[in-house]
Amino acid sequence: HRLTIRYHALGDAEPVVREVDPYALYLHGGAWYLLGHCHLRKGPRVFRVSRINEAKRAARGKGPDFELPKDFHLEEYLDRFPFELGRGTSGEVTVRFGPHQVGRVGAGLGRRGRVTREADGAIRLKLTGVNPEGLIPWVLGMGRDVQVISPKGLKNEVGQAARRVAERHAPRRGTR
Repeated sequence: HRLTIRYHALGDAEPVVREVDPYALYLHGGAWYLLGHCHLRKGPRVFRVSRINEAKRAARGKGPDFELPKDFHLEEYLDRFPFELGRGTSGEVTVRFGPHQVGRVGAGLGRRGRVTREADGAIRLKLTGVNPEGLIPWVLGMGRDVQVISPKGLKNEVGQAARRVAERHAPRRGTR
């Protein structure tokens, strides 16, 4: 059945009400996602469930109110990295993988952007259409040998997120 959701997309000041024909609910990279046809955007969209503030069945009467498209294949959406889900940015993002992390840039990542090798064995991956909300935790989860090089604003956001994580896990006075 069609849903009415209040979705708070990254970068939006307030949640937006949308009607969505839900096609699938799936777990990817430790987060749940709803994939469906968004009537506001007039096309398929992926919604991170944790950003849905409210969901209810749209009042449409009895019976199903949409059909799954014949050409729909969930696999096309599952083979995505967290930074490919949701709203992407315009412009290019460069991520550097240190020499000990180059194994992470296999065929899956390599086909998503331009790969260049550096003299020390590191790899730079240039991506376009990246969703910062998905990229930041993905980069942080890779460890210290993976870093955003550009754009500077995104690099700073990753640094701020890393500091917040470090502060939360730092020992406090009087505790062990």
